[in-house]
Amino acid sequence: MRSLSAFAILALFASSTIAADVVYKDRNGAELPPIAELAKRTGDAAKGATSFAPFCGICHQINGAGIDFGPNMSDVGTRKTKENILESILNPNAVIEPGFQAEMIKLESDEMAMGIISAETETEVTVKAMGGAKTTLKKADIVSRTKQAASMMPPGLHAAFTTEELVNVAEYLFSLKAKK
Repeated sequence: MRSLSAFAILALFASSTIAADVVYKDRNGAELPPIAELAKRTGDAAKGATSFAPFCGICHQINGAGIDFGPNMSDVGTRKTKENILESILNPNAVIEPGFQAEMIKLESDEMAMGIISAETETEVTVKAMGGAKTTLKKADIVSRTKQAASMMPPGLHAAFTTEELVNVAEYLFSLKAKK
């Protein structure tokens, strides 16, 4: 059984709501403009792809690259506006994609597992943890299952980027459309 990662612990304790007057800052400590203003800016998608990989690729896949944990981003630009994408980065608890709500599972052994349920049968539950590792648990060993209100995506990841890099990442993600 894997212990909770630092990211999982952050997500567990993250607030599920963010006040309207929250001030977000970038990597340099500069105050970010409101989401609507950021969304109007045009970024460089190629630079955004470069910034996305080391920070976001540890939980999200794009066309098979990255880790299969969070929602697949291969066609996110078809499903979301730039404003939605920026909101998800700045406030990951605002909208949790269907099928990606985390559960905390307590076992008879007092061990805990937290992650996204990736498969379930009458006798077993498979939990996918951050990093994409899957653990199959016997339902007979489970004492409790609790859906988590907070996203597994930890808040504050936007602070890894400058404002320009954040706009570039949003531009890149918005450029990812469903293949016809």
